[in-house]
Amino acid sequence: MIPRYLGITGFAEYVGLKNSTIQSYLGKGMLPEPDIYYIMRGGQRPAWSIDTIEQWIENRPGKGHTYKTMKENNR
Repeated sequence: MIPRYLGITGFAEYVGLKNSTIQSYLGKGMLPEPDIYYIMRGGQRPAWSIDTIEQWIENRPGKGHTYKTMKENNR
């Protein structure tokens, strides 16, 4: 059964990227806003629904786009 929400590790596995890439994208504003935050000992952790991730995959810019356009497309 697929979890309803995926954290950074789940997001990375789902889209075939490394955790560090997803963390970098998150820090640069290149991912959609998380759908929820769950509480861990170290603080809040972001999580996204499968639908949000699928939408991001479909709208993810290709080669040659800038961080600015990725931020604008993921608002």
